Order: sequence, then C-alpha cells, then structure tokens
Amino acid sequence: MGKEEIYRHADVISLHVPLTAHTKNMIRAEQLKLMKSDALLINAARGGVINEQDLADALNLGHLGGAAIDVFVHEPYAGPLAGIERCLLTSHMGSMSIDCRTRMEIEVTEEAVRFLTGSPLKGSVLPDEYEVQRQGL
Repeated sequence: MGKEEIYRHADVISLHVPLTAHTKNMIRAEQLKLMKSDALLINAARGGVINEQDLADALNLGHLGGAAIDVFVHEPYAGPLAGIERCLLTSHMGSMSIDCRTRMEIEVTEEAVRFLTGSPLKGSVLPDEYEVQRQGL
C-alpha cells in the first residue's frame, strides 16, 4: 500500500520520520487534499515534515477533522495554526521530565567514559545516518 492509499483511507495519520531532504514538506496541500475530510493528522516527528501554511489553509477550509502538532519549523510557534480551534499545539516536551533528563545525563556520561577508556560504545550512530545528514535540507 502506497502513501497515497494511506492518505485516502486512514482515519488518523501519525508522522514519526526524521527531517531529511526526502521528508521535508512531505505533507503539503496535495497530500492534505487526498485525506478524508474528517481525518486527524498528528506530527510528533520534526518541524518541516508538514507544510504548516498548507495545513492551516486546509483546516480553515474545513478539511480534516483536526490536527495535533508537537513540532514546528520555528519554535516557539507563533504561526497561523495557533488560531485554529481544531488544531492542538504542544511544545515537544516529552523528554522534559526530571526522570528522563537525569537518565539522559547518566547515559551520555557513561558513553563518554566508554569512549575515553576505549571500551565498546553502546549508542553508536548507524552509518546510514551519516548519509541522511549529508543529504542536507
């Protein structure tokens, strides 16, 4: 099943992709028009995956049941989506709990110690990720 088929039939579309040259503006007016008029669109991936202006235009025209957006091209967000009642905006704060931040600090410190002592790393970056980053935006 291709993306267009998913756009046409899904009740909820939730995006979880990195921002790359291939995913930038992956959801634009063309894709939004394919979606069911009552579909819900969620972006918890990266700002720039959805064209924010195109989404605002679609929602203002009454297309889509609503949207929930957690990431934006420019943060803090102050664009047209902020004035649309059917668009829930959050501020990408899933990692902001004390427990999560503490765990992140411990893990990065442990990884730095492994690196400095010549021990095998647990969190190595996959070689493919370097290629994704070289693609640029």
